[in-house]
Amino acid sequence: MENQINSENAKLIALQLGLLSAELQDRNMLWFLNSITQLYLNENQLYVSLIEYDFGQSKEGQSQLQILQRFFEKYFCDKIPGLSDVIHQSQTFDTIIDFLLKINGNFDRTDKLNIPYQNLLGFLFKVNAFSTIYDQNKSVVKSFAKPKSFLQANETSDIELVYKTQRLDSSDDQTVRREIEISQEIQNSSFLIKIFAYLKIKKQTFIFMRKYQGTLAKRLETLNNLTLQERKKTVIKLSFRFIKAIKAMQDLKIIHRDLKPENLFLDNLDLQLSNIIIGDFDCSKKLQDRDCDRDMSINHQSNTYKYDAPEIKYSFEYDIFQYALIVLTIANNNKYIGKEIVGCRNLNEQDHEEYYSKESLLKNSNLSQYPSDFIDMISKCLKRDPQQRPTNKDIYEYTSSLYYLGTIKVENTVQQISEVQTRQNQNYQPLLSENLTQQQQQQQQQQQQSQLQQQQQQQQQQQQQQQQQQQQQQQQQQQQQQQQQQQQQQQQQQQQQQQQIIIINNNNNNNNEQGSQQQQQQQQQYQQQQQQQQQQQQQQQQQQQEQQQQQQSQQQQQQQQQLQQQQPQQQQQQQQQQQQHKRKQEKQNKNI
Repeated sequence: MENQINSENAKLIALQLGLLSAELQDRNMLWFLNSITQLYLNENQLYVSLIEYDFGQSKEGQSQLQILQRFFEKYFCDKIPGLSDVIHQSQTFDTIIDFLLKINGNFDRTDKLNIPYQNLLGFLFKVNAFSTIYDQNKSVVKSFAKPKSFLQANETSDIELVYKTQRLDSSDDQTVRREIEISQEIQNSSFLIKIFAYLKIKKQTFIFMRKYQGTLAKRLETLNNLTLQERKKTVIKLSFRFIKAIKAMQDLKIIHRDLKPENLFLDNLDLQLSNIIIGDFDCSKKLQDRDCDRDMSINHQSNTYKYDAPEIKYSFEYDIFQYALIVLTIANNNKYIGKEIVGCRNLNEQDHEEYYSKESLLKNSNLSQYPSDFIDMISKCLKRDPQQRPTNKDIYEYTSSLYYLGTIKVENTVQQISEVQTRQNQNYQPLLSENLTQQQQQQQQQQQQSQLQQQQQQQQQQQQQQQQQQQQQQQQQQQQQQQQQQQQQQQQQQQQQQQQIIIINNNNNNNNEQGSQQQQQQQQQYQQQQQQQQQQQQQQQQQQQEQQQQQQSQQQQQQQQQLQQQQPQQQQQQQQQQQQHKRKQEKQNKNI
């Protein structure tokens, strides 16, 4: 790379190297930059490789700033006027970076109308335009054409990328640092937002992410174009895909604490087909065991109060509450239930029960159209006490049964309300446990059906084996018949030869009576031998046929015995399936 550095590109390379070194020191990562061969350049963009990191020359008291100053003296000071004076006078990275920003095109100047250093992004990545997607509170999100340097992005689907940043006057460095650290944890999940890289320019951090089809908040209005049945099915699908994303996040020990439709991204414009991708982890936290009983700080709390849970403790149940409140709002035709301005945290226990109890929810005409079990699940997730809420596993198993089995039906509003009023003081089994027993029954039925299929396959295999044996026996018989025919032909040839001999003898010994008598005796003996041989062959054939018949009859008897043994088992399994089906229908009738 040393031959590629000149007075024109040295300034831009030094700026990128200064930003990299400053971030490494900020993250307490010491990189021993000793040689120009540790750097790679492609279209004036700087790349470094972990393979080139040298961790074997550590010296006490050495900082990343000192390493960079020595490196600049060795390779850059002779190409950049004034750099030597700056690095000898600087005690921090900011002074060096300000100098490099200025000489590269006055990028140190900030414009209040635009995001600070956005012009530097355009210069580095050769981007001409940025389109604003979101600009509220502290966050700013803009899209731009994918640069060639983002090799991690998909060449066909990632036509555009987005960057997310915070306004400089309200930026919380810990919040940004937390989101960057969490982004490294979620890279392998398809249900959590894809982050490609980040760039920190002094206090301004840009996080580069995949651009999705939009947010759930902007697509909810499309539900109004669906029929009642289609809308309910879509809500069930979204509830299942949403909890699947939460489960993936909580499996990584991450709590989000700011779930809302604006933070849920879609990979398809059709809500019936789209997955839910969770994004915006600036309020999130990697949960440790010691955090479970701690209260959230003000900086860790969300900016949208209406979806906040009542408690302020670190817990997975916090996200479960927000999940249920979002699903409830969607099911209620996008109308919030509760006090939208202050949120659930400022409700007393009585008001909370009046809004979110199962009985209260089923009185709502929009919600009463859904299965009562589904409303019961939402009500349990909205319990004021976090310990009474179901886990993500419980919700996942229940919603997956609705999603895959298609048990979504229209409920009669009047019947539901009257039924709830008559059961207010009755105890009933929890919804999730009932659903689990139904799933177990279905699994048992599937196992029984698979066993029956295996038995049928075994019978077919046995029949095929019998057919093969019969074919083999027929082939053996044919071979034996061919051998017999060959023997008969040989005998006939011998007879002809003997007759010829006899004729010759008769012609030569007409006057010899004794010779003729001997010949006659020989002929009689030969005929007797032939008869005996034929009788022996017939006896052998009869014995072979009798043996074959005995073997076939024995095989048939064995098969019949096996079938007789299998038939009672099949009848018992069919009876069990019928009984389980009747019980399931009775339970469904009771629920209706």
